[in-house]
Amino acid sequence: MNKAGKVEGEGSKAQARREQVLAAAHACFLQSGFHGASMAVIAKAANMSVGHIYHYFENKEAIIAAIVEENVQHVLSNIRSVRGAPRLYEAMIEKAGERLDDVMDTGKTALMVEVLAEASRNPHVAELIKLSDQTPLKLLGELIAEGRQARPALSQEELRARAEVVAALFEGLQIRALRNPDLPRAAILPLMQDCIRLVLER
Repeated sequence: MNKAGKVEGEGSKAQARREQVLAAAHACFLQSGFHGASMAVIAKAANMSVGHIYHYFENKEAIIAAIVEENVQHVLSNIRSVRGAPRLYEAMIEKAGERLDDVMDTGKTALMVEVLAEASRNPHVAELIKLSDQTPLKLLGELIAEGRQARPALSQEELRARAEVVAALFEGLQIRALRNPDLPRAAILPLMQDCIRLVLER
């Protein structure tokens, strides 16, 4: 068993079933919160028996872990896509537009707010969130170091600080988008890119 849950068998059928459970859990968590969405409720939404769901996920914490891992892999894919670009900082700044679309998706944001709320109550989920944040931040710090080129090298502390600020820009906009779904994306993007450029090139 891995931390994202137990998968019954191998292959595309098992993966499809697992994704079916996750899609149902997404909807149930958004509608009822983690505590309001029991495994029975999730099973009904997934058109499965409760016992069948337990073949794929040990408990609700395992479902949360899978949701977090899904998000982390998406972020990592976004970061890795610019690795090796000849003008790395420019590629990272350009990529901000794609990431901005993600953070302005209020459905995804609402789900992650539910995850963070659960982390405030559940030490196991809190540790999961903490660990899941480390790999994207480390990779982002490595890209910042790689893009320095002729600029003065940065200490590990300085690299982490820059990675944290870039992450905070996006995570802050996530909450703003949840409060105000009609944020002016076209006006925000160039300002966001200017902020990222300042953090990277300083």
